[in-house]
Amino acid sequence: MDAKEGSNNFIVGFLVGAASMLPGISGGIVAVLFGIYERLIDDVNHLRAKIKEDLGFLLTVGCGILLGLLVFVYITKFLLDEYFVATMFLFVGLIIGQIPELLKITKRGEPVKAPYVIWFAIGIGVMMCLLALELVGEGGGEAVIESSGIAVGLVLSFLAGAILAVSKIVPGISGSTVLLALGLYTWMLTIIKDFELVYLLPFGIGFIFAIFAFAKVMGHILERYHHPLYYFITGLTIGSVILIIMITDVAGFADVLIGIAACAVGIVISLAFSMVKRPAEKAS
Repeated sequence: MDAKEGSNNFIVGFLVGAASMLPGISGGIVAVLFGIYERLIDDVNHLRAKIKEDLGFLLTVGCGILLGLLVFVYITKFLLDEYFVATMFLFVGLIIGQIPELLKITKRGEPVKAPYVIWFAIGIGVMMCLLALELVGEGGGEAVIESSGIAVGLVLSFLAGAILAVSKIVPGISGSTVLLALGLYTWMLTIIKDFELVYLLPFGIGFIFAIFAFAKVMGHILERYHHPLYYFITGLTIGSVILIIMITDVAGFADVLIGIAACAVGIVISLAFSMVKRPAEKAS
């Protein structure tokens, strides 16, 4: 692998990591768009056989992903602390902008069937249950951790790491969107930013475990249950838009205008990601 290929892999890895921190944008989708997804999954699935011949690729992409995650942890944490309403509606725009791409992956040339609609409704229903918990004052995962202690925190750290890893493996899933809906997103940003090792260790273990566990089974699931899985994901995604809007405290007309503007910016950014074509598609 020459220096140019290594730098390109690092940049793509950085974009995958950065996208993983933004609710609404799937790190897996970015990997697909830039043409590294299948190679990455194949390497993980056959790590012993591939480690020598593809070590350079794995290292450059892996370092890029890690740096992208860390950089955007600081950026998103700052934005949430200083510009909460604008940032939350930016997330809404990012999610809305990815829905057309997600629907394209979901349908994959097949007409809508009743069982798929049920899976879609279940996805929305899950988000509405989370919204109900928020509205009755449970406060989501972060409040649960504060009230239940470190043991629950360790379990939820493992879960958060696993959810974030799944978004690298399943194109279309935004792990940050799910964490935001669960009330774990800002908590995850805090433990990474403040380097809280007691929670970072289970977070990292959950991430690594899910990468290898899901990479082994994802091909089988996508081949046999593609449509139910993606209709469920689409329901989660659309439900998350409703949830984020409902839990964001908008105070006055100025916040409404800020929210609309931020949402529009998010949609533009998200659509820009969707317009990027893979190298193979460009050549065709």
